[in-house]
Amino acid sequence: MLISNENSFLTQLFKNIDFSEGILSIWGDIGVGKTTLALQIALNFSQQNEKVIFIYTKDEFPSLKFENLKRKIDKEKSNKIIFIKIEDFDDLLEYVLNLEFVLLDLKRVENKNISQIQLIIIDSPFDLYSLKTDKTKKKKNVELNHKLNQILATLTHLNQRFGINVIITNYETTIKENENYLIKEKGGKVTEYWVPNTIQILRTENMSERILLLKNRPQSILYEINVKLDDSGFNKIK
Repeated sequence: MLISNENSFLTQLFKNIDFSEGILSIWGDIGVGKTTLALQIALNFSQQNEKVIFIYTKDEFPSLKFENLKRKIDKEKSNKIIFIKIEDFDDLLEYVLNLEFVLLDLKRVENKNISQIQLIIIDSPFDLYSLKTDKTKKKKNVELNHKLNQILATLTHLNQRFGINVIITNYETTIKENENYLIKEKGGKVTEYWVPNTIQILRTENMSERILLLKNRPQSILYEINVKLDDSGFNKIK
């Protein structure tokens, strides 16, 4: 559940998302605000005393961005977010494959209901995926896609078994289909198969404004909202 306030666009946005369908991806161009939105969602969940596992794969954690996002919330509750740093794609695969045991262990140690962990975010599996991709070695890429398939399949299993919301961030890529160039998410058919819902972040002519498009496969638009982006994160344009 997300917190509501007079300028909350997240409440409106998430009313249109059915997490029981599986993984949600947040995707767009580099620097468009994917990590900001992911952190903002994580903080909103934490305000309801719901635990979040936030897996981060980039070189440096955006500490300043995170502190700015925390300015308008109960900072004590932000410790409900468990940050995990992963530096290699194979390590990410191993961690995700063991997540079910991690979740069950948390339940045993804390003697609490596993449903308190409401959200898993990975920002982003595709940073590490891209580092492993080698266009000159088809066999290597087939193996890489198999590992990506394992990661997304396992996350879907956790979503279905435990009712945990799962979000990943992803990048856009341009591909050629039938003489047309299309903008799609990285991961190709593997991503399309395992990720039924997406939030695409689009730039506008105004540098501080974005358009958020909530879509489901095959890219039908369910909801559209214009937002502004500043140090406090995304906010609905009044």
